[in-house]
Amino acid sequence: MQYKRVKGMSDIFLPEVTNWQFVEDEARLFFKARLYEEIRTPVVEYTELFQRSIGEVTDIVSKEMYTFCDRGERSLTLRPEMTVSIVRAVIENNLLGIREPLKLFYSGPMFRAERPQAGRKRQFYQIGVEVIGNDSPFCDAEVIRDLVFFLERLGLERDACTVKLNNIGCPQCRPAFLKKLREFFTTQKESLCESCQVKFEKNVLRIFDCKNKECKEIAAGAPKVSDNVCEGCREHFTAVEKGLMLFQIPYTIDKNIVRGLDYYTSTVFEVTSKKLGAQDAIAAGGRYNNLLRELGGEDKSAIGFALGVERLLVCLEDSLKKNPSSVLERTVYVAYGDNAYIDQAKQILARLEALGYATYADLDKRSLKSQLKRANKFGLRWVLILNQDEVERGTYQLKDLRSLDVDQCLIFDKSFEANIRASMSTEE
Repeated sequence: MQYKRVKGMSDIFLPEVTNWQFVEDEARLFFKARLYEEIRTPVVEYTELFQRSIGEVTDIVSKEMYTFCDRGERSLTLRPEMTVSIVRAVIENNLLGIREPLKLFYSGPMFRAERPQAGRKRQFYQIGVEVIGNDSPFCDAEVIRDLVFFLERLGLERDACTVKLNNIGCPQCRPAFLKKLREFFTTQKESLCESCQVKFEKNVLRIFDCKNKECKEIAAGAPKVSDNVCEGCREHFTAVEKGLMLFQIPYTIDKNIVRGLDYYTSTVFEVTSKKLGAQDAIAAGGRYNNLLRELGGEDKSAIGFALGVERLLVCLEDSLKKNPSSVLERTVYVAYGDNAYIDQAKQILARLEALGYATYADLDKRSLKSQLKRANKFGLRWVLILNQDEVERGTYQLKDLRSLDVDQCLIFDKSFEANIRASMSTEE
């Protein structure tokens, strides 16, 4: 019997995995520099945690969660998203007692039993941040800024994506809006799909999540939440816009964004790309000012976003070909033009490692052409080449595979370290 991977889940290996590593490594460098601390939570949580916080009539809880019972008949769920798990961890471990505001970032797999689509499998990966304990609208702008600047750092040009904002109000102004919404959908109820009729009774706001064409057309004419918010929410949102203008981040207002989870309040946002087709969101997030209190913690405001790695890699496909992983900048592939020079290659490997460089060499008598192809396949930048002339003169060639430049340096004299460092720093 030949075993196959589970439908909707992927094996990730060379050469594709190099791009994943590049994005993950850059995320750690970028967010740590902005004082975000990494957090890792279990991929399995008690089911009730997601039901209570995300909302029982959301598509995630009602249709998409991988839920099962363990040997103790406890209901467990593979995490469909990360925010709720992080909030649980913050409360349980009293992380707010350490410092506030608490800035966290994460990366890892999520699971949703939905139909696999471009850039979103049933096991999919996200990178995200959460800022807990800061209710300033300037914090909203900073979080969106960090998302946009991170995308730019990876090579995604700003005009290749669109920042979309909306204001969905708070518990104080939401009841009046929901009343208007129920009045509107009451006249349309018979035309709604069966699922939306259930949502009408339990949480009418979730009708906006429906993908049914007829339901979407009906919802398009419904009252907009951003037109029915209180003065406090309106002032907060205006201040968020001012913050984004200060950071010179273009954005548009999209009144149809309500987010598919019940815990969101006030500011919600998405970053979309034309490269992704109909499912065009690279990242999304917003405020969730009541979630900590609802899960038994302190009454603290919070905001965050999640970025889909698979969709991001689709958008970065062209730029990643031009920008190999910086992790490989200090890796030197030692190649030789004749098998007689394998011993010399070993000596150079040891010398380079002593200088702090990572090295690699094929010592199974490959041709020079084959060695160069292999170095290129690994995504390496630097290749040190030994040929007869170089060995006789005591020199080597240091080839930059990006520019095809060749530098000549002495090997065994006292200037070896200075020469190689100078050569490798010329293009950095």
